[in-house]
Amino acid sequence: MAAALAARVASATQPIRAFDEAGLASHLRLPMARLQSRRVEAPTWSLGTLAGRFVELSSVGSSATLAFTALLLHEAQRQGEPVAWVQGGTSLFYPPDLAAVGVDLGALPVIRADTPVALGKAVAHLLRSGAFGLVVIDLAGGEPGASTEAAALPPPLQSRFERTASAHGTCLLCLTRKTPEAGSLGPLVSLRGETRRTRTGGRIEAELVAVKDKRSTPGWRITAGLELVPGLT
Repeated sequence: MAAALAARVASATQPIRAFDEAGLASHLRLPMARLQSRRVEAPTWSLGTLAGRFVELSSVGSSATLAFTALLLHEAQRQGEPVAWVQGGTSLFYPPDLAAVGVDLGALPVIRADTPVALGKAVAHLLRSGAFGLVVIDLAGGEPGASTEAAALPPPLQSRFERTASAHGTCLLCLTRKTPEAGSLGPLVSLRGETRRTRTGGRIEAELVAVKDKRSTPGWRITAGLELVPGLT
């Protein structure tokens, strides 16, 4: 099915494609991120397939983490699902980057959490409400390291978040900075993806690799040649 869908990409001007739970391709237009080429080996990076799951998206150095996060934000808003961003690091994404790819910033509340306690309370409140289709926890804005992650999301808190997200069908997406060899946030992480990007001449290759997936065989990947807006990493 994945090979057949990939073969249907007719030209470089086609919009980026997302996949629903049935594996059917649906158009997702991102005006400043034009698809040049795309290969899909497993159609699993969509809001429908990530609903109710605890997902970790990690990277180190040049990556495409924000680009793949923007895909989910745009898809959720397009479907009328409320989204929220909890910032646990010291730096925040550049808002015009998300706006450039179609994310409605007016419908994206951002909560700055200066301490692990504040972060835990904010995420718990969002998840318990059951109102959000996607909640992003950004731990990638500070210094990389497992100690930082452990302080922000200790195992008991992860367990509580995982149960609540599963009960309400919320995708809980946590952004971290680490190498592919490093362990995930914990055993409750349902899917961990590693993103990276490379530049060859004027071409940028963005890639997401599933290094852990409890519902499928790990190792599947999504690659795309993108023209990314500045800062969208």
